[in-house]
Amino acid sequence: MKGAEARATGETGFLFTPPDAGSRVNAGLLVVEAATGTVSIVDAAGAPLSAPFAFRWPAGYHLQASAVFATFGIPPSPSARIVYPVTKGRILPFGTAIDAVSSDPIDLPYFGPRGIATNQWLFGVERGGGPLGPTSRTDLQLFNGAAGDSAVTLVLRAARLATAPGAAPPARAVSLTVPAGRVVALNDVVKETFGVDGFAGSIDVVSDPPVHAFARVTAADASGGRHGYAMPALRADSTATAGSRAVFIQASDAGWDVMESELQLTNPTDTAGEVTLRAFDTDGVAAGEPVSLTIGPKESVRVPAAFYTLSGFGAPIGRIDVAPAAGSQPVFALLVRRDQKTGDADAVVPYVVPAA
Repeated sequence: MKGAEARATGETGFLFTPPDAGSRVNAGLLVVEAATGTVSIVDAAGAPLSAPFAFRWPAGYHLQASAVFATFGIPPSPSARIVYPVTKGRILPFGTAIDAVSSDPIDLPYFGPRGIATNQWLFGVERGGGPLGPTSRTDLQLFNGAAGDSAVTLVLRAARLATAPGAAPPARAVSLTVPAGRVVALNDVVKETFGVDGFAGSIDVVSDPPVHAFARVTAADASGGRHGYAMPALRADSTATAGSRAVFIQASDAGWDVMESELQLTNPTDTAGEVTLRAFDTDGVAAGEPVSLTIGPKESVRVPAAFYTLSGFGAPIGRIDVAPAAGSQPVFALLVRRDQKTGDADAVVPYVVPAA
């Protein structure tokens, strides 16, 4: 987290809680600048579930509730929101949802008034395919904080493997309305909303007024329950553009039964783009040869075992740079790292190093 992302005086941030009651939800906040405000829980329709908890704390104060619904004395509520209005100062809210059976944690990033746009994109979306495998699914939550209803269009786009050039299946679109002040949960969205299985790719989210969008991608855990990762929707300012680089310092391909990292690239525009991929070891020494990829209009490309594919050898940790070519369209990049013994994965967004 970065201090500039904190919720400031007059702003309200919130966390989505899971669309089911099968997880323990932890939540808290860090005071960046001496702050006053409240914390409360509202249901999916925006109705209060508890009286607000008021705080007045100095900079550096940190508080976490390890079972937030129990702390407020209420039962878990599907797709509830933990809400943080700030009347003075700055705070960083945070949270985690922990599966009651597998004990796998999934990050709950916070959302605020600066975190939305009419056009947004969700990546690492899966259903019966992708790094999480045949039991994977994606649950999508949409929140409309505006005073009027939001018209939302979701566009499902399948990704192709980098080693298999050719046209991706046609995109599919659905439209729906998210009422003012409400959360709409689309469980198993790829299968139940779009009728698609065996899928890995992305979802465009087009909304007016803009909504907050949050996806949980999970798969069955061998011990029972589920494991997986979370992905908030990204805006256009999260792309790497010509002259800049998307940098992953956490790439790992450490053997067939340890860790594997899949690189996913998406061109959100109507014109083809080109990127150069490079791998580096932990000393910053180039490993392998640069690889150039053309990414068609609105196309997503997957590079499994990305560090190994680029470098020619496996490593517990390494670096991958994604650099759009001069004159190329902007590109989104995502790294999905998977523990090949447990099946659990996490999704990593890059540091974008701007053009010099």
